Amino acid sequence: MSPTSASAYRRLVTVATLAAIAWTFACRPAWSPNSSQIVFPGKVGQNMALARYDLAKQTSEIIHINQIEQEFVVPHYLPNGDLLLLSMKEGSKKTLRVRRIPFSAPAGTKPVGPFEIETENNALDHLILPPVIVDGALFLGGKSLTRVDLTTGAIVRDDLPNTPVDLFLARRGGGICYITQRDAKRKASWEFGTIDPKNLTGKMLFESPKVAKGKPGWKPLPMPCFTKDLSRMAIPAERVDRENTDQTATAILVFANGKLENVLPFDDLNGLVSISSLAWAKDNVGLFSVIVREVDEGHRFSLYETLFSGSVSRETELITLPASKEGTTPALQMQLAMSPDGKWAATTSAYVAGLPAQKQSLLLIDVSGKERKVQRIDFPKQEAPK
Repeated sequence: MSPTSASAYRRLVTVATLAAIAWTFACRPAWSPNSSQIVFPGKVGQNMALARYDLAKQTSEIIHINQIEQEFVVPHYLPNGDLLLLSMKEGSKKTLRVRRIPFSAPAGTKPVGPFEIETENNALDHLILPPVIVDGALFLGGKSLTRVDLTTGAIVRDDLPNTPVDLFLARRGGGICYITQRDAKRKASWEFGTIDPKNLTGKMLFESPKVAKGKPGWKPLPMPCFTKDLSRMAIPAERVDRENTDQTATAILVFANGKLENVLPFDDLNGLVSISSLAWAKDNVGLFSVIVREVDEGHRFSLYETLFSGSVSRETELITLPASKEGTTPALQMQLAMSPDGKWAATTSAYVAGLPAQKQSLLLIDVSGKERKVQRIDFPKQEAPK
């Protein structure tokens, strides 16, 4: 990601008064395929670590501790129950390390990997977005398309045309989609399409809505989510006309069969809002996200719910962080993870800047009923590695 596009991207998910630390956006929980367990990040001493919480037993255990201080790791469950770990190799910002914890394999089975992948641009950029894994392969975007076989480690790379912008990948049902700008100077001009996982060829499905000259448009945060039948897509976006000011205007864009169906702005809500990733509710009518809002007490992180029509919305407070002495706004460091069965919304406050260690925890919200009780699960205690 070029410095210009990286800066613009970060402004989408934070408030413009604070530069974001890229790896914090990778710190999201990971659900097991059957929704019975969830892996969430924390720290053991100065080392980043992962714990696994069992919802039925209500117990948690540490399953991984990074041996390198400040090395970060992104967990992702595979369909067979194995856990994939993506991390950055020490001393290199262009090398991704891929490991697997074989939860499903018999005792004594040697784990597959690790693999090391030299990327075309800063590896941190790949770890901002959730991993894109299809048919046993990991896919990376950027200035090129890269496919990594998660069994053998074999790498196939297809160079993209020489363009000033990156190609961002996301999961779309059982396949892959992409979002990219059409013109680096026209930031509200972008296209959406699919990628063939076998030959890495792209197919454009639709373009951004046309914007009249001099009128504001919306630049999307490349983290779309889709209804089960793929007929609707929702995506966070930033209003382009405020891009060079200290204020940002955010919204949720809803597309139906490639046409812009609704814009759900946050402008009419009290307090400046920044938004993270989105997820559809099980009924394919509601939408969930984690937002951070400026309030008198400081900055309030909440689970935000709305219908795609925008007719009803609801917020459930997660944490409130006092404003810093410098008056800056914290980065949005709580990414949403919905359970595969649609019953639970999860996030973690483990890496929220300025939050006391004793308040850093996994947050679980049962969204299957009307109540929105927030359960807080602390990271297990353990001695730091020597």
